[in-house]
Amino acid sequence: MGTPKSMTPAAHKPGRIVYHMVTNKTESDASVFQDQERKTQNRKRLKLFAQARELGFPLVHVEVVS
Repeated sequence: MGTPKSMTPAAHKPGRIVYHMVTNKTESDASVFQDQERKTQNRKRLKLFAQARELGFPLVHVEVVS
Protein backbone atom coordinates (compact mmCIF):
# COMPACT_ATOMS: atom_id res chain seq x y z
CA MET A 1 0.00 0.00 0.00
CA GLY A 2 2.85 2.40 0.64
CA THR A 3 3.75 4.74 3.45
CA PRO A 4 1.05 7.42 2.96
CA LYS A 5 -1.78 4.90 2.77
CA SER A 6 -0.56 3.01 5.82
CA MET A 7 -0.14 6.17 7.88
CA THR A 8 -3.71 7.39 7.38
CA PRO A 9 -5.44 4.72 9.53
CA ALA A 10 -2.82 5.16 12.25
CA ALA A 11 -3.37 8.92 12.24
CA HIS A 12 -7.16 8.55 12.46
CA LYS A 13 -7.14 6.11 15.38
CA PRO A 14 -6.54 8.71 18.14
CA GLY A 15 -9.34 10.80 16.69
CA ARG A 16 -11.75 7.87 16.79
CA ILE A 17 -10.77 7.16 20.39
CA VAL A 18 -11.35 10.77 21.45
CA TYR A 19 -14.66 10.90 19.54
CA HIS A 20 -15.84 7.74 21.30
CA MET A 21 -14.85 9.12 24.71
CA VAL A 22 -16.62 12.45 24.08
CA THR A 23 -19.83 10.98 22.66
CA ASN A 24 -20.12 8.32 25.39
CA LYS A 25 -18.90 10.66 28.15
CA THR A 26 -16.28 8.20 29.39
CA GLU A 27 -12.87 8.83 30.92
CA SER A 28 -9.59 7.34 29.82
CA ASP A 29 -8.91 4.02 31.53
CA ALA A 30 -5.36 2.63 31.60
CA SER A 31 -6.59 -0.86 32.50
CA VAL A 32 -7.92 -1.24 28.94
CA PHE A 33 -4.38 -0.84 27.59
CA GLN A 34 -2.97 -3.27 30.15
CA ASP A 35 -5.60 -5.84 29.24
CA GLN A 36 -4.86 -5.40 25.54
CA GLU A 37 -1.12 -5.80 26.16
CA ARG A 38 -1.76 -8.99 28.15
CA LYS A 39 -3.87 -10.40 25.30
CA THR A 40 -1.17 -9.49 22.76
CA GLN A 41 1.55 -11.20 24.81
CA ASN A 42 -0.59 -14.32 25.24
CA ARG A 43 -1.32 -14.45 21.49
CA LYS A 44 2.42 -14.13 20.72
CA ARG A 45 3.23 -16.88 23.22
CA LEU A 46 0.69 -19.26 21.71
CA LYS A 47 1.98 -18.52 18.21
CA LEU A 48 5.53 -19.26 19.35
CA PHE A 49 4.43 -22.58 20.86
CA ALA A 50 2.66 -23.51 17.63
CA GLN A 51 5.72 -22.65 15.54
CA ALA A 52 8.03 -24.64 17.82
CA ARG A 53 5.69 -27.64 17.67
CA GLU A 54 5.52 -27.37 13.89
CA LEU A 55 9.32 -27.36 13.65
CA GLY A 56 9.62 -30.33 16.01
CA PHE A 57 11.03 -28.53 19.03
CA PRO A 58 9.55 -29.65 22.34
CA LEU A 59 8.85 -26.77 24.75
CA VAL A 60 8.91 -27.46 28.46
CA HIS A 61 7.46 -25.14 31.08
CA VAL A 62 10.14 -24.14 33.59
CA GLU A 63 9.11 -22.68 36.93
CA VAL A 64 11.49 -20.01 38.22
CA VAL A 65 12.33 -20.30 41.91
CA SER A 66 13.84 -17.24 43.56
